[in-house]
Amino acid sequence: MLKDILAGKISSKVEKENVEIIGDYDLTGAISKIGLDALERDYFDLCLGIHEAEPAQIYNAYWKLYPRMWQANQKLNFIELTGFLRYGFASPKPIIKPEKVNFELNASGPVLFSDQWLARIYNGESPVSRNELGQSFEDVMKAGKTETYKENERDPGMDKVYYEVDQMMSKAGRAFSAGRSEIAVLRRTEEEISAYKESMVTPAKIAQELVNIIRLDNTAFMREVRVFLSERSEFLPKEILPFVILLPSAGNRAICWQEFEGRNKDTPGRLIFPMVEEDELKDMVISVIAHFRWDIAKSIAGTNWMNPADGGLTGKYFDYCNFYKKSQEISDEQKEKLNEQFANILMDVDKFAMQYEGWIKYESQGIQKLDRVARRIFAEFCPFNLNTRKRLIRQPAYTEILRKDSNRRLKRKQELERRIYKLEREGISVGNTFDSAMKIHQEIPE
Repeated sequence: MLKDILAGKISSKVEKENVEIIGDYDLTGAISKIGLDALERDYFDLCLGIHEAEPAQIYNAYWKLYPRMWQANQKLNFIELTGFLRYGFASPKPIIKPEKVNFELNASGPVLFSDQWLARIYNGESPVSRNELGQSFEDVMKAGKTETYKENERDPGMDKVYYEVDQMMSKAGRAFSAGRSEIAVLRRTEEEISAYKESMVTPAKIAQELVNIIRLDNTAFMREVRVFLSERSEFLPKEILPFVILLPSAGNRAICWQEFEGRNKDTPGRLIFPMVEEDELKDMVISVIAHFRWDIAKSIAGTNWMNPADGGLTGKYFDYCNFYKKSQEISDEQKEKLNEQFANILMDVDKFAMQYEGWIKYESQGIQKLDRVARRIFAEFCPFNLNTRKRLIRQPAYTEILRKDSNRRLKRKQELERRIYKLEREGISVGNTFDSAMKIHQEIPE
């Protein structure tokens, strides 16, 4: 897991396996072993480019065929099918005796290829994702008054695979680039495949960028959950890393598909990344973490999410967006700049993501990009690690904000110490239960 990478227990690099093809790299030959029906064959021909088609038709054909190909590859384990599923390699002719076809065969931390993710769904290791409307698999089945998502599907695991592909993967692929309906990574020649492999996003690259951000913003994936001690329970911060799913598509942004599973807040969320980046990967990671932070905070706050007193991060930021023009702490010049920055951004979460990028990339280096009010919100809810705070507090623009934040953390730490003392007086061993909470509430030494 990613926390093991952070702790230095395992390498964040993916091990590459060089799969040498003795004969031809023959996708059509591999498909002949499956026995596609007439409709599936039409889908496959569209993917190969045998027939003229619009990008949207090819896109739909790829994802319609995807579950069937995945199912077949569970038994056959053909490298050609893995290439089609994982990367969108769709050569209509055999690639004659390539020297080597290097595939990234292993995941890195919590980063999974799409076919690996479907294995978790099929085996029941992870529940099916919610759809675009936030409905669960069970909700959709109940609303449709049907027992299966795919008509006459007898395998419950495959029924969920069909649902996951149709309701999450194909929808996420469109969302990567503002609704553009195409599989931009379908590669049909040896030259295209070779060029693509040089530029694709790998699990190792994503894992490393996540590591870099978490080292700076080490509460990015923290949330308060109920922890049981003997017959008592405590609400304490816990790091819950999301699954990161890499889809064979292209885009300029990653997606926070869901912040947790079902209604259980003590479960991992799901972040979806395109295989081909049309923006800097670092910026995509920063943006998706910002959206994840917002979604978690909003879900936890519930109906109070817009309340500046009880809404936590979202409440404070919602209030900031609505009243920054009246704030006496923000200069006229800064207000004008905010007006320009927010002019074409409708959603508060996107405004937050834009400023979070400035917080991570620039404010962490002491380069001022935010106004005083925004800086105070980020210092409280998206704090930098202790070493960064110790460095920044020496700069006048950060001194007062970080000193007040440090005092707040000290009070919280003292409260935790009192809770620990009380529990131990009652004979309840706390072990290391409070360690994470104590660490994130470290104050800046005088």
